[in-house]
Amino acid sequence: MTSRANESNFRSILPEEIEEGDEKSSELITRRKRTAIIVGRVHPGESNASFMMEGFMKFITSPTNPVACELRKRVVFKIVPFTNPDGVIAGNYRVSMSGNDLNRKYLAPHSKLHPIVCAVKKLIKDENPDT
Repeated sequence: MTSRANESNFRSILPEEIEEGDEKSSELITRRKRTAIIVGRVHPGESNASFMMEGFMKFITSPTNPVACELRKRVVFKIVPFTNPDGVIAGNYRVSMSGNDLNRKYLAPHSKLHPIVCAVKKLIKDENPDT
């Protein structure tokens, strides 16, 4: 994982992150890292999503997997592993504590009823302010 998460250049691909002999090295140094936002467990009944998210996080943070290491050099991963814990606690299958399917609230979320949707939208907006 990067140790530059709190530094101003954390989005830059540094020369030491590129292996010797890589023919695209000069192109990579001038490029910024892309961002991937990964959101899981929106519906409480989809418990398999927790296992998928756990597997992904173990993979992407692996210090020995060469694919994961290369991905971390080029991509900033922002992960929201569990977006509907109140729905799980309440025993709901598809809805949040407010009784709403959060996937249907992204166009016009209410800040009190759908705070996680507002937070995810802000995370996306902060990454791409032109949208």
